[in-house]
Amino acid sequence: MHAPESSHHTLASPVTQDVHASHPSPNGLTPLEFAARVYNRVLILTILYVLSIGPMYWQWVESMHMQGHPAVARFYYPLLVVCDLVPIFGELIEWYLSFWV
Repeated sequence: MHAPESSHHTLASPVTQDVHASHPSPNGLTPLEFAARVYNRVLILTILYVLSIGPMYWQWVESMHMQGHPAVARFYYPLLVVCDLVPIFGELIEWYLSFWV
């Protein structure tokens, strides 16, 4: 006699399909593709954040040392911390800022 097939095996496939059908990934992307898109967007926004200190340099200086708007100082504070923690990055930022000063 044959042993009956596991009901778990026969039920797993339709249940899994129902779960995937009820929770499709955004834009029909696989999880890896979605993660890559999120990573790319975060990377681009980080690069834009770092590069934005150039045109904002004088407003940042004013906010740090004079009566400028404190939100500018707070916005660029993480960049200042990274420049202090990673000296080579700080040197690159100083070089970049030399074009804006």
